Amino acid sequence: MFGLAQNGAIPTEKRCKCSARRDFLLEKSDTCFAITRAEADRFFRCRCWDEAMSLYRAAKSCADANQNARSEMNGRIQACRDSAEQELRRSEQAARRQFLHATAANLADDAQEFLSNYDRSTAYRLADFAGQYIAPGQNPACLQALLDAWYYVPPVQPGEEKNTLRVPFCYQLDYDLGSGVEARFGKKSRLYAFAPSNSTLYSWNTETWAPTAPVQIEKGLPHFDLSPDNRTLLFYSDNTLLFWRSPKDTFRIKVAEMGRYCFSPGGEEFFFTDNRQARVYSLELRSSDFVQRDYKNVQRKGDRAEKRPEPKLVTNTGFEILGMSYELGQLWLAGYDSLAVLEPSTGKDRTWKRLTTLPWSGEKPLHVTDIKLFPARYGAWFSGLDSLYYYRLTYSGDSLQQAARYAAVQGMPLAIRNDGSWFAYTRYQ
Repeated sequence: MFGLAQNGAIPTEKRCKCSARRDFLLEKSDTCFAITRAEADRFFRCRCWDEAMSLYRAAKSCADANQNARSEMNGRIQACRDSAEQELRRSEQAARRQFLHATAANLADDAQEFLSNYDRSTAYRLADFAGQYIAPGQNPACLQALLDAWYYVPPVQPGEEKNTLRVPFCYQLDYDLGSGVEARFGKKSRLYAFAPSNSTLYSWNTETWAPTAPVQIEKGLPHFDLSPDNRTLLFYSDNTLLFWRSPKDTFRIKVAEMGRYCFSPGGEEFFFTDNRQARVYSLELRSSDFVQRDYKNVQRKGDRAEKRPEPKLVTNTGFEILGMSYELGQLWLAGYDSLAVLEPSTGKDRTWKRLTTLPWSGEKPLHVTDIKLFPARYGAWFSGLDSLYYYRLTYSGDSLQQAARYAAVQGMPLAIRNDGSWFAYTRYQ
């Protein structure tokens, strides 16, 4: 062994485990067909295809081999070739399966790495992809990664006494936090999730999935949204609006009956409807801080205090507003029968005037639940219980002239892209 290692010679393993019988090796007669064929058959049963083919050829050369025997040997030689090709094909397939299972195992290791960095969704989907498509079948590494991601219990999150909340995982937030969870993606890689069941706001970094300390919000506000300024959060109920920037920087207003609402593109202004009063209001959010004290009792003359934001009347409405949007300096209000477009004046009082009112022409869904307006695209999406309609608005000169139906889809609406260019729906056959 030492000499072989020194010379660099590596012994190769002999594939055929079968050896010739002694009586065959000592056979010297020319009438050797029977014994040669028997020896070839033995090598064939041992799956030694090359040796079997050589023996079958030798059997053909025996003096007592007639024409039928030679034809039989030709068939046996072809059987050896076919068996050798099948074995080679099986070995190639086995090697490929081994390679694919090794690749899937490496992806399972990557999934475990994602899991250690709080990214449960990516970990689960990567392990599922590796087990389903890369190497279908039993793969212990993929199965273990799937189970680890599914039953993952993270460290106790900041501010939580028990680790009952898991890292965001596909659609599992509703299961972990109770029903009615509302989630929003913010700028700077943030994911917010508000759980009305315990009035708590959770957030994570979407790049590392590291959690931040949850924030307790006052009870009775089941809905949540995020302003485009990425620092003002909105919590609201049917009669209360709470604008939140920090536990010490909040602002609350009361309304008779909360309806539709929208933010300006930069989040400097908030518009909402009071359904009971049939009015639309605007609220300035440009101030750096929301002021909590009562400004009616300023103690010293000369105190410079920022005025508390107060809702300002925009317009009265004579119809139920199903959608609203503020963009390009215009406020669009959509009802079931028509669209109203308002524009503010440039004066100090900033009064609003109605530019036009356009009726929706063409067929509409019977039960409209929501209207998404996209002034930049001059379009509107009508969402019904089982249909989705798209309306396109046409301009003539500087004014809107027509709001006509452009397309219709039968199905249940799921989501519409922020700019209105794409939509998702489901349809049951």
